[in-house]
Amino acid sequence: SEKYALPEVNVGIWQGFVFVNFDAACEPLESFLENLPEHFTHFPLEDRFIAVHVERTMPANWKVTMGAFIEAYHSVVTHPQILPYTGDANSQYDIYGRHSRMITPFAVASPHIGGRNYEQTEILRTILSYRGTDPSAFDVPEGGRARPIAAEATRKRLAASMGVDLSNVCDSLMIDAIEYFVFPNFMPWAAYGSPIQYRFRPDGDDVSSCIMTVMMLMPFNGERPAPAKKQRIPADRPWSDAPQLGGLAAIFEQDTSNLARVQKGLRAAPFSDVTLGEYQEARIRHFHETLDRYLAAES
Repeated sequence: SEKYALPEVNVGIWQGFVFVNFDAACEPLESFLENLPEHFTHFPLEDRFIAVHVERTMPANWKVTMGAFIEAYHSVVTHPQILPYTGDANSQYDIYGRHSRMITPFAVASPHIGGRNYEQTEILRTILSYRGTDPSAFDVPEGGRARPIAAEATRKRLAASMGVDLSNVCDSLMIDAIEYFVFPNFMPWAAYGSPIQYRFRPDGDDVSSCIMTVMMLMPFNGERPAPAKKQRIPADRPWSDAPQLGGLAAIFEQDTSNLARVQKGLRAAPFSDVTLGEYQEARIRHFHETLDRYLAAES
């Protein structure tokens, strides 16, 4: 009977992910997602499988940790090795009602190192080496560009390894970083070359700690492969303990190396405001403004 029934929660499913809301009067997931379902119409994540599933305890609040992954401008200092093939400062940031998107172009050199005049063959070989393709057989012809060649090499590698047809997938979806943010803590990426999914959540009641989840969703042909077993990395161990992350492990180590100091600095600062870049950090500002509106509505 209803008297002895378990408590009920609102549940919605989108792109194979299950969303739970404890508010009995919450709006439907379909309207909460706003324009995101339309963006993913031709990019069904539910038709993929979990090829990598890693969680790590981070030494910072979930909002602080998430802020390290929501913009690309930090690359010039944090990831100097990727500047020859990453248009970090060329990133496009799109702000929606509650959600946002970032598109960072790859196979172009960063403006911070004179990207316009950077040698195209060097760009090509650097990105292919990072993405796991032998670069020695590739050159950019006279007057050509690295992007279409890098995209085609990635397309062929993934098609061969996954047994899927990617011939109609555009170059941007093959090589660029296209990261969406679903408020409050979920980041699905809409790309084949970087099939990453992030989630950030509190670590119990510890406001100086959180749990970061990284998944890689890969396409497949035929029967769905079994999902990868989840690996948990404790806070005192490096990302390289998960070799299945490949080159991302070193990138994540750079991304998170200063989080403990950032957390400590925010709590020690004599002022409560944080200064953010007008455009390059627009998504961080938008997240906090959205969060503030929800918190104010609860009071």
